[in-house]
Amino acid sequence: MHYYQMLEILERNKSFDKFGLFNKSGDGGDSLYFFGNSEAMRGLCEEPKPASFEFMLQRYVFGIDYVRHPDPSMWYSNPLNVSCDQLNAVINGALANQSKKTMLHIAKGFIKRYGFAPNIYPNWCKKGDKDYQKKIPDLIRPAMIRKILTGLYGWWMWPLYNLLDAHLLVDLLLRKFNKWDYDAQGCIDYFLYDKYCPTPVSKLALYFYLKTDFLVYVEKYFADGGAPRIDLLIKYYKERNYGSNTKI
Repeated sequence: MHYYQMLEILERNKSFDKFGLFNKSGDGGDSLYFFGNSEAMRGLCEEPKPASFEFMLQRYVFGIDYVRHPDPSMWYSNPLNVSCDQLNAVINGALANQSKKTMLHIAKGFIKRYGFAPNIYPNWCKKGDKDYQKKIPDLIRPAMIRKILTGLYGWWMWPLYNLLDAHLLVDLLLRKFNKWDYDAQGCIDYFLYDKYCPTPVSKLALYFYLKTDFLVYVEKYFADGGAPRIDLLIKYYKERNYGSNTKI
């Protein structure tokens, strides 16, 4: 299917707010997540556009960190609420669009925080709320390290990728406990690894993953108003395996 036909599907499913940013049902808390994964879909399905990606990402940049959404009146404008899920989505978009600048920015942030995400405060809370108490932030995941290294060094770190990609095999075993979230988010890793510096381990994991019912959960997530452009990932998978004339 041609890109412009896919874009028409996207326009029916996107939700924007007064800032011109993704805003699901009036909540901008996952705007950064939607943006990053949407750009990952676009990068997988067409030529990478690093300059365009970096320009649009600037709306979410806050010093060395990011914000979920820049609306200053809401809790999600606090950079100390940004979790690994949000940063992982930005990493996905950066890798798919070959943005080394973004990868370096994210890597510096993790180094500054000793491998942790910025989210030392819980979601849905802002200063003054009784639940606004410090907590242990998210720790960087093997998949995030793999994608950052791939974006910065390409094939030069390929021997290490074989070790890091083992997480995909472990994830296949853990997937059965939370297919909804896992397939809506984790499936992107399999396709990014397939396109950028694949290893025998990632190819083996992809082989087994494609035999699961992941498309059922991805399509349910999208139909239920999940991450915009997740349908592009479905199309990438189907065209990759069955040809460009495949219909959903």
